[in-house]
Amino acid sequence: MTSLSSLSSLCRWPPIIPIIPAILVWVSLGPLAGCASRVCAWPEPDRAAADLLVTAHAGGTHYRTRDMGDYWYQTWARTLLVVEPATGEVMRSIELAPVGASGPASDMTLVGDRLFIVLERTEVVVLSVADPGRPRIEYRVGHAELGVEPTTLSVVNGQLYVSGGGGVIRWSDRARWLLGMECGTVVESGVGLVACTGRRVHRLDDTRFVGSASALYPMPEGMGPAGRFAFVRVGSGTASVGLMTGRLREVNMKLSTVDVEGVVRCVRVFDDRLWVVTDSRIAAYPISGDRLLEPVVYPIAGARDLCFVEGGAVVVVGTFGRAVVRLDRDGGVQTVHEHREPAGLLRARCDGRFVQAGGPGGWWQYEPSGRLSRMAGDPGDAAAPPAVVAATLAGDASVGADGVSVILPDGAVYTEPGSPVVSCIVAVDGYLWIGHDRGITVLDGQGGVIDRLRLAGPVRYVFPMALGGAVWVSEAGGFGTVSLRAARGFD
Repeated sequence: MTSLSSLSSLCRWPPIIPIIPAILVWVSLGPLAGCASRVCAWPEPDRAAADLLVTAHAGGTHYRTRDMGDYWYQTWARTLLVVEPATGEVMRSIELAPVGASGPASDMTLVGDRLFIVLERTEVVVLSVADPGRPRIEYRVGHAELGVEPTTLSVVNGQLYVSGGGGVIRWSDRARWLLGMECGTVVESGVGLVACTGRRVHRLDDTRFVGSASALYPMPEGMGPAGRFAFVRVGSGTASVGLMTGRLREVNMKLSTVDVEGVVRCVRVFDDRLWVVTDSRIAAYPISGDRLLEPVVYPIAGARDLCFVEGGAVVVVGTFGRAVVRLDRDGGVQTVHEHREPAGLLRARCDGRFVQAGGPGGWWQYEPSGRLSRMAGDPGDAAAPPAVVAATLAGDASVGADGVSVILPDGAVYTEPGSPVVSCIVAVDGYLWIGHDRGITVLDGQGGVIDRLRLAGPVRYVFPMALGGAVWVSEAGGFGTVSLRAARGFD
């Protein structure tokens, strides 16, 4: 069996959020209306009346994992998986939203016998897990009702807090704090209830700046003095990770804080070690009092989360799929079992009949029917760069210099709500298709929005198919086939 250590060559507990070095902008969402400036509010998902019809899809990222004893829960794309530990087989799969209607299931946490799952910036889904082997959706609350675009779940003193674009809410009474801010983890500190926003920590009751961190995670009982935290603070291409006191000060900047290259996807503390997950590796730092010792580095690429289970095994999930591994103290990785899925797709090519795409985790071939096969090699230079200019009969459309706008053939400028980064634009069947961080938007000949698909992004490629419609390639969301029924094109 292939070891996960080969991925590098091929290629919250408290709740956990991905720590991404970017500035995020929150916008108030409302009903779709006429847009003189061509900047419109994102509508509530309604795939039943859609003009974009998804006919097939495959792949996606595994975001979170949780040990439930006899079962493991894992979020994959917009789905909750109930996995049998001994074999890794999926016992039950619960679709949380239709394809194209929501962001991915990027966070989850347990409160009593209810499991809360965030569909990123879309809604929170609540499931009963009274029978852990048979989770059941009870209800869901959308971002319009919440008043925030949810990204992060935190449990403090038994209370659930939902944070994201627009602030923090307490689930029980919908009390709100830090309105209009992009917020992450919420914890109870020595200076009160606080939330992270960017690189700063603000107290909820008076918005006072009280510390510097992008995420905070309470240390387990018995791991040093009570009230301490593990923390992450993002920088430019790097992040600082370490230990922080209850009053939100670094324990020792030289001995208990380390610099980590790349994007930190999550931090865990178990087995007397601080585990730091990045896109290229997992590093385990032994904790000795106030010190972080030299790490053991495991070359597992594409991980997003991990958890320790009985018998010394570790469950790892990410863009490569899901796996159970044994991690040696010298950095060795022994794979117990694994399941691969296409994600982490950075490059692609298409001949009009099928699409080939891949990245560090390997390459895949996808047919519009949804048929998927894993490729043995890497096409390398044969992959095409994403299209940033689209030719129509009305003229060329192009991605603006700011990376978030599109210059239409008549010279008008279109910007998607929330200003997601645009990865590609292409003319398909006479319409302009835009692939961006939140999915796909299709414009008609007047620059009006025909329809949108909300997908895990960024959507790096949209390829027209010889028989009509298109195939998308999303870095985090895999492949999909979509067709359009509409009226007014550019051609």
